[in-house]
Amino acid sequence: AGTIVEHAYVFTNIGTQPLIIQEVIPSCKLCTKASFTQQVIQPGEQGSIVVEFNSTGRSGRQGKYVTIRSNATN
Repeated sequence: AGTIVEHAYVFTNIGTQPLIIQEVIPSCKLCTKASFTQQVIQPGEQGSIVVEFNSTGRSGRQGKYVTIRSNATN
């Protein structure tokens, strides 16, 4: 409890169309923050989603997730 954990998820657009991340929604908006590449990610280019979890006041095993809205078809 009390530790802030951050992880960057780096990805490559392997599709044939530009990728647009529209929104990244944390499951717990009080303890989890997310930021993401806001520019259009062209095929072959990389982007990232950075997720930060603040465990202050939370003990034991925690399970949080983020929902990603984009223009991807699958």
